[in-house]
Amino acid sequence: MIASLADDQLLDLVIENLASEGYEIHKHPPRRMLPAFMKDYVPDAVALGKEPKLAVELATAPGNGERLSEIAGLFTGRPDWRWQVISPRPVRTEPVAPASDAAIERSLAEYRTLAGDGRSQSAFLLGWALVEALARRLGPEAVTRPLSGQALAGWLMHEGHLDQDAGLRLGDLSRLRNRLAHGDLSAEPRTDDVADLGAIIETLAEERAVPPP
Repeated sequence: MIASLADDQLLDLVIENLASEGYEIHKHPPRRMLPAFMKDYVPDAVALGKEPKLAVELATAPGNGERLSEIAGLFTGRPDWRWQVISPRPVRTEPVAPASDAAIERSLAEYRTLAGDGRSQSAFLLGWALVEALARRLGPEAVTRPLSGQALAGWLMHEGHLDQDAGLRLGDLSRLRNRLAHGDLSAEPRTDDVADLGAIIETLAEERAVPPP
């Protein structure tokens, strides 16, 4: 059960990782989508499209062990489904200071070079770092710590820094970013992936009056 914005961001991160594995994700699924064996249980998300299918639950409330045991029993004898329980734990992350104009300009120049040379993986990862750095400049009090790709895209849309199309595209690109960042070297950004990320960087850079790539 989602209890806070931080929990929702954690769920988004789990969803991103599952989507990168080829699952079709439904966050807060309607009851009519769920199989009868789940009875009145509605998970926080379901992952479909391959087996085992997953029911994802954030175990956020203390002292709910009995209820969790009841839910676990629903999945007994169901090899086609797996119940995945995520227990949020406090994670101490150091605040990230906003990058200077000089550092951003140097990285923009390097991004330009990498993209122009066709080094798409390196360009994409540096480009994502630029998006985070520019977001931190635009919201130094709000974006103080690392955010999931979906949370970052949502914040940029909510604050009006990106329109809906660009924000949704950034959220989509975050799945590719996760695959690369976590060692999937087969994930090769397409030309349009690099171009779309570059356009988003340009939009954010213009807001900070930094020369776009």
